[in-house]
Amino acid sequence: MAIFGQGFNRNALPRRPEVEAIPKKDLLDGLKNATRQCRSKGAYSKGGHSFSILKEVDPARVMKVSPRAHSLINALLAEAEA
Repeated sequence: MAIFGQGFNRNALPRRPEVEAIPKKDLLDGLKNATRQCRSKGAYSKGGHSFSILKEVDPARVMKVSPRAHSLINALLAEAEA
């Protein structure tokens, strides 16, 4: 993840085709392990990094792998157009 800079270990993140089936604990542990060696931002903390991560996320990519995100984004777009 670009926001964490050098030291980010992508291999520490859980890999499953059904991203919605990844237990929250596994995801949070994976993020902490993936960012353990990051010097610029430090190890992941939900309150300290979640909004920065959301700014970097590609909604189209998320929609491809997450039916719930797809539904949410479509509902938000429909509401914005109304």
